[in-house]
Amino acid sequence: MAKKITVREYDRRAEELLKRIRAEAKPFPDDSDAAKEKRRKRAEKDFLWFCKTYLPHHFEDPWEKPDRELTKKQNIWNKINLVMAFRGFGKSTRLIIGYGLWVTLFQKTRYIPVISDSEDQATDLMMPVKVELEANARIKQDFGKLQSHDWAEDAFVTTTGIKWQSFGWRTKIRGRRYLQHRPGIAFVDDLENDENVRNAKQVKNRRDYILKTLVPAMGKRWQIWFLATRLARFCVAGELEKNPVVEKFILPAEDEKGRPTCPKRFPKARLQQLRKLIGVIAYSQEYLLRIISDETSTFQDEWLVWMPRPAEKYKRIVSFLDPSAGGRSTNDYKALVTVGWTGEYYDVLNCWERKTSTDHMLRATYNRYNELRPHYIGLEINGFQSLLKREFQRAAKKFGFQLPIKPVVQKENKELRIERLSPLVESGLIRFVEGAGDIDLLIEQLLDFPDAAHDDGPDALAGAIEILEKIAGRNAEVDISTL
Repeated sequence: MAKKITVREYDRRAEELLKRIRAEAKPFPDDSDAAKEKRRKRAEKDFLWFCKTYLPHHFEDPWEKPDRELTKKQNIWNKINLVMAFRGFGKSTRLIIGYGLWVTLFQKTRYIPVISDSEDQATDLMMPVKVELEANARIKQDFGKLQSHDWAEDAFVTTTGIKWQSFGWRTKIRGRRYLQHRPGIAFVDDLENDENVRNAKQVKNRRDYILKTLVPAMGKRWQIWFLATRLARFCVAGELEKNPVVEKFILPAEDEKGRPTCPKRFPKARLQQLRKLIGVIAYSQEYLLRIISDETSTFQDEWLVWMPRPAEKYKRIVSFLDPSAGGRSTNDYKALVTVGWTGEYYDVLNCWERKTSTDHMLRATYNRYNELRPHYIGLEINGFQSLLKREFQRAAKKFGFQLPIKPVVQKENKELRIERLSPLVESGLIRFVEGAGDIDLLIEQLLDFPDAAHDDGPDALAGAIEILEKIAGRNAEVDISTL
């Protein structure tokens, strides 16, 4: 059901914004015609300067590289612009308020619809633009009075002849015009929610609205900005992302190597704190733009059993190393998972998982051995045993001792090996130690299985569990082979 915005809530938000405008957007000291003209010229050429100068209460943080990249998208016309960015980046503020006001003040288009799941939501999204035009002293100082007699919450026209209008997606927009003008720039925001993405028909209807109704309704020179968060595996944003002719701006909070994409506003420490606070599932969706679990997944978030620290004693400890095919390639994850067996539970004591070199992998393997002293280290050797043999022999000379390596040739399908972990996780027999190395990445890959781009961590976990099950099954030691 579309969200209903009450009049009281609308008025409260408008009043809060009005207070901020009066406090932070006071008139410029230099009120001369020359100063006004100079500011206008620079603002038209430099959008980011415009935002900081006329809307300082909306844009307090320093600009970063993604801000400049998104600005370039504003020069692309006759395209759908899909914008998916992590929570806190400010998609709506940046585009509907910042860009919307810029195109209004510099008269880049004549008719601007704002579209959402309901007309009330669209009106609420449009409200800051209306209030800025009414009350922002800096805008009025340099651009004059813009509030006309045609001025309502759901539709208003500036004195310069530019119309804004709110629409729910079910409202007819085909054939709509302001005077002779068809829509030039449309902002689509909050079209989906957690409820309607569960219904495939609802998703298809909204997707068809964008492609079959809204696009044909636009004028000769147009932009459609679709602002979204990925709410499900099958959603409108995901479908637009697959469309090769849709222009895309996709910004997770971390890049593929785990580095912050906006380090000034969201440094690594802040992101780690957020992950810990809201959990892996929510963090992946809101900040990494990945859906990693739903009710049909092989592994469920609610099944996970977490331990603040390892148990005091373990009957056996086993590590398993998946070195990834390709030797020294840094394109694939190399994964080392260490599991302790209490006699009843399998506790994941550590996970190391990186896109790195073989040398780094060898150092990590020796470091984990020195820390946890596993009885065996299972090593997947499919396809390149000779290379691994040389590498581990070289490492043994360097570190002064040979690891208790157990070579393993995997003959069974990887997906089946990982799937066998599901009942153990569901029953709570596999437990996870909080903060154990890269365990959050392991959990992400488990919850996203089998759709994850990488499953190296779960594969290494399955290998360690398999060795421990053999030990438990026959109550005897597994033979140690050396390379």
